[in-house]
Amino acid sequence: MPEPLTPESRNNGELFVAADGLMNRRRDESEELDTLLHHVCVRSPGSWGLLYARSPVMARGRLHVRLEPFLSPVQPVIEDWHRFDADGAFSSAWLADGPKSLVPVPAGSCLDAALVRRVTEGCRMGGADAVLVQAGGSGTASTAWRPVAPGAAASELVGVCPLVVLAASDRQGAVLFSRPGYALVAGTAGFLEGAVPEGVDGGRARFGRYARVVGKWWPEVMGIARSFSARHISWARARDVPAGTGVARQVHLMRGLTTGSIGGADFARGWPAARRTSQNDGERLRDPLRTALDAVFSLLEDYSIDPDLKSPGDLSDRELTDAVREIVERTEGF
Repeated sequence: MPEPLTPESRNNGELFVAADGLMNRRRDESEELDTLLHHVCVRSPGSWGLLYARSPVMARGRLHVRLEPFLSPVQPVIEDWHRFDADGAFSSAWLADGPKSLVPVPAGSCLDAALVRRVTEGCRMGGADAVLVQAGGSGTASTAWRPVAPGAAASELVGVCPLVVLAASDRQGAVLFSRPGYALVAGTAGFLEGAVPEGVDGGRARFGRYARVVGKWWPEVMGIARSFSARHISWARARDVPAGTGVARQVHLMRGLTTGSIGGADFARGWPAARRTSQNDGERLRDPLRTALDAVFSLLEDYSIDPDLKSPGDLSDRELTDAVREIVERTEGF
């Protein structure tokens, strides 16, 4: 391997440092190159540049790790992150890395704005700065990825027909549109929060209803719905909620507050965590229980745990307890 070169030059009054080399594994030269980059950052705070060595990007004198969506790493056949299983579904290895959940969603014959919006919202919630597009191929590593800015995705992608894969540039989620009638959305909890705002179980339940309607035109949709059925039934009454769920914890907190076993501050601390558990696990509710829990959530927006931060219009502990008791008493099956 030749020694990396670091010549300095000036161009239009600016000082440039260039480094190149070929390393088949991380050696002392890599450490030296890292040291050089950090030295430049310290000595020249306004410096900027890019090093294609699976190393950080320099911007405004700071080093940042960024995924490079434009150049394929090494050889795609070796390092393609998004391989598919033999049946055309997402790779089980990729799904397990995260881990990731999978939700089938309705689709037409070609990409529409709603399907594109799922991946752009997933990117926004997950923090990815680009959508990677793979269209017109077989879903294998030989098909190139094309980066698209999320803001331009709708205008560029609506009307594209299968096979299409839309992926977040940080690899945390993707939409696989392999044939008309449905698409598969997979990703981490952060990606799915934007891509499937109805939740994993909510999305699966919705797809089940959709499959019963369109199954006579697209028979394979029924099989997809059976493969990805909802994990939880929806609960309408507190007495029907199984123990160990996030909703069960919310109900327990409400009962504890109204019976005096916990105070307002403990109730307010425990409620958000129980609600997040319920949402992350895809638990589903129907009225009247859904309306009751939504009402409690609204109450807590007007309650401050810290007495020193209470505003004149905030609820007191007694007012919060009375309001929750009223919700419990008027909710059937509580």
